[in-house]
Amino acid sequence: AIVWFRQDLRITDNPALSEAINQHSRVIPLYIHANDDASEWAPGAASRWWLHHSLKALNESLRELGSRLIIRAGDNSLDLLQALVEQTGARRV
Repeated sequence: AIVWFRQDLRITDNPALSEAINQHSRVIPLYIHANDDASEWAPGAASRWWLHHSLKALNESLRELGSRLIIRAGDNSLDLLQALVEQTGARRV
């Protein structure tokens, strides 16, 4: 199963992550940074700083659990997600 982290970048008390861990033997944590997700306003320096450090902290927490965060970047979230599904054989997102 792929757990797609979008705005909730925490592992504690994360319903999607908990459900995936309880239901599947392999869980793939994913964050997608895609141009189609951007609003009409570009994120400022503070937002980019927060995102960078939040993703770093999330990855460190996942590594403590024996996993790691997969980060993909591109123009289209759906295309990136579908490519990872094909690469991994994931059956759930």
